[in-house]
Amino acid sequence: MKRKKPDPPEGAADWIVSYGDVMSLLLTFFVMLFSFSTIDAVKWQQIVESLRGRMGVSIHTEQQPFNPIKKDKDSSQNKSNLIDSIVERGNPIPLVNSDTEIPSDPEDTKIPPEEIGNTIDEDFGKLYGELMRLITYKSGIWDVDIIRNEESIILRFGNKILFESGIADLDTEAADIIYEIVGVIAEYESVLDKLVIEGNTDNIPINTARYRDNFELSIYRALNVFYFIQQEDLFPAKKIEIKGYGENNPIASNDTEEGRALNRRTDIVIMKAEVKE
Repeated sequence: MKRKKPDPPEGAADWIVSYGDVMSLLLTFFVMLFSFSTIDAVKWQQIVESLRGRMGVSIHTEQQPFNPIKKDKDSSQNKSNLIDSIVERGNPIPLVNSDTEIPSDPEDTKIPPEEIGNTIDEDFGKLYGELMRLITYKSGIWDVDIIRNEESIILRFGNKILFESGIADLDTEAADIIYEIVGVIAEYESVLDKLVIEGNTDNIPINTARYRDNFELSIYRALNVFYFIQQEDLFPAKKIEIKGYGENNPIASNDTEEGRALNRRTDIVIMKAEVKE
């Protein structure tokens, strides 16, 4: 006679209880992840329906009006309050990244002109400081002066450092100086309107096989500085202007040798960007 098998224990098997606990923890974990992220409403609804069907968990999904939470000095407290509100009242999770401030008006995304202006002025001051430190460090080697006003910085190169007398060609040493200085300027290109390269001479007439007069010589000197900057891709060519003044833009008297030496120069004028309203 076959022995009768014992009746199975009443209620669910022990592993069902453990499985249910694990699933509940996983659900809580994913809800918490979701509270810190942005998700498409349709996909969220699909996830909810899937969980409801497979796990028998009741999840409240009724849509409620949502007012974006502005991020302020205590944004972490706002985030905590938002999570507590969801857990306590079963509210739907807002479709917004809680770390992102949502402006109520598109105009709110515009940076006030005065703040842009402050940034430009600050960076322009930093550029001046860096150029001043470099030129001071090289003061025993370079014949370069730096002058600043409200809208520009002028770098004044004595022609002996860049060009031989009556010549417009840059030598290797001159090219190295331009490379080092414009390399610093290029780091602040975003706050600059343009560079103006200006060639100047004294009033002693010249007439050579290459240059008809001082005016043409000054233009070619400025042009060769531009060509070097363009060749080395140091600064956008579209933001560079070239001017040749010849003897017509003196900064000292041409009646003395000292004055004529000061007038023989090449200037790089760094123009600060204008703030657009």
